[in-house]
Amino acid sequence: MKFEISVEVQKILLTLTGAGYEAYLVGGCVRDLLRGVQPHDWDICTSARPEETEACFAGQRIIETGLKHGTVTVLEEDEPYEITTYRTEGPYSDSHRPDFVEFVSSLEADLARRDFTMNAVALKLDGSLWVMWGLRFGAVFGDGIEKKTAQAIRENRHMLKHVAMGRIHVKLRKLLVGEQTGDVLRQYPDVLCEFWPELGPLVALEQNNPWYCWGCWKYMIHAVEAAPSRTGPADLP
Repeated sequence: MKFEISVEVQKILLTLTGAGYEAYLVGGCVRDLLRGVQPHDWDICTSARPEETEACFAGQRIIETGLKHGTVTVLEEDEPYEITTYRTEGPYSDSHRPDFVEFVSSLEADLARRDFTMNAVALKLDGSLWVMWGLRFGAVFGDGIEKKTAQAIRENRHMLKHVAMGRIHVKLRKLLVGEQTGDVLRQYPDVLCEFWPELGPLVALEQNNPWYCWGCWKYMIHAVEAAPSRTGPADLP
């Protein structure tokens, strides 16, 4: 999927990744890009700590108004762009800002604090989405995956071929012990087959012989569902 990301935003993302840090687009700008609408605001999250972000943009105009909460505003062509360090948050006593934040090195931990709408979807400069994150949330929290989000997962499943197998392995292990794992496996075999092609014959066997169970995809799902789930707070993210 090709997205129209502004030159200024590309420059910021490349500056951060070129310095060895992770950098992703998040929030409303991702929602707008997926809708085919050009974003007015660009939110960027990064593994760089605030002082490291400032060092990356030394010599440029920087606004430190959100520094306490990990946000550095960089001006490119006189336009402000907010760059926020991955973080977890404390309670919102004033219903506006968290009482405290803790900087973390994991994008997954940062996304976990967000509500699972488009605010919890991250987009890399190359256009790849966090597909496995969506499936895992569906397995752990249930209630199904929102229709448009499910469509985006399917449309972008080919991008999983470019994700390191180690990362996929971690997400898959956590997905398989969720309360609603069976539902996710039934609905998204096409997504799983992108990185696990050995599943293809099992799925095809069930589709071609719906009356046959032993050795087919349906039987494998039943076996997974029979195993105890393990999705307590300690298992997240």
